[in-house]
Amino acid sequence: MQVFSSYASAYLGMHDEKYTELIMEKFRLTDAFSMVIHIVNDTYTAILERNENATIHFVENKTVRVLDLDADYTKVTIMGAPDNNNVLRNVTFIVMAGIEQRRLTYVGFYALEENWEEAYKAFEIILSSIEIRR
Repeated sequence: MQVFSSYASAYLGMHDEKYTELIMEKFRLTDAFSMVIHIVNDTYTAILERNENATIHFVENKTVRVLDLDADYTKVTIMGAPDNNNVLRNVTFIVMAGIEQRRLTYVGFYALEENWEEAYKAFEIILSSIEIRR
């Protein structure tokens, strides 16, 4: 599931045991944190293809409780990310991932840095309203 606006985007992915194993093997991942770093790296690499001068700053790493599972969490700021009109913007990006019963769940959210606080509050409300049935 992915939600877009002009200044923010969120996505949620959930996979069964077989697809989790396939993803972990395909990308040589060992745990949820390696999945978080993989997603951040893929995102940053895609941005670098459009602006080779973009920079990334790791802001925070921690474990959080989200969607009834313990998830690894990373927050980064990417400076110089081109928007759809190739205007360079600064974005804040978080990725959370957890594995429970060999099933991978991950959440990503980014927003323009100048809209981060407002957008993140809305994201938290939406995320807390999601109920996962396993």
